[in-house]
Amino acid sequence: MGAPALTAAATTLAAAMRETYPQLMAAKQGWPYGESYLEVASLVRYEHVDAGPMDASLQAALRLLELREQLVQDAGFALASMDGKPYSLASLKGRIVLLNFWATWCPPCRKEMPDMEKLYRKYGSKGLTVLAVSDEKRETVEGFLAKNPYSFPVLLDANHKVNKDFGIEGIPKSFIFDREGKLAAQAIDMRTEKQFMELLKRAGLE
Repeated sequence: MGAPALTAAATTLAAAMRETYPQLMAAKQGWPYGESYLEVASLVRYEHVDAGPMDASLQAALRLLELREQLVQDAGFALASMDGKPYSLASLKGRIVLLNFWATWCPPCRKEMPDMEKLYRKYGSKGLTVLAVSDEKRETVEGFLAKNPYSFPVLLDANHKVNKDFGIEGIPKSFIFDREGKLAAQAIDMRTEKQFMELLKRAGLE
């Protein structure tokens, strides 16, 4: 959507929630707009938009996102690629890792994959590992890759375990780990080559 549009959406939604929050709390409706606050918090934390004043609910949502990040960090991952080679976060220490969750039926996923390929070819020798995780059936992924060959490894998450561990609810979604295996950045939507580079720089890629 672009930064201006995201900022406008975030500030409008946040303002609307702030205006009605006291009335809903007075009516004892619990923590209203829970998911909406998390959406705004995600835009603030991962898209770096300004959503206006940071009220208590938005601060709580940001803290929840930080907790989720710690859970992702602690969970790590261990999966095999299409050719059976095992990959894990622990085994990739010393390299910068771009872990991307995608599906063959997802247009934004397919659109960003050529840019991921460019980054992999350009920076693979400089310590970048690109991994694309699909929870689809092997034959479905094989059919896609036969028509769209990529050189970065594609991992299969057949039992959805890693998807669950990483809280994947929408795709594409990407996680960037630095050379120490620490979560450095993440993207909650499609990225271009330039946008991926901005995230990778946070992990130390030069």
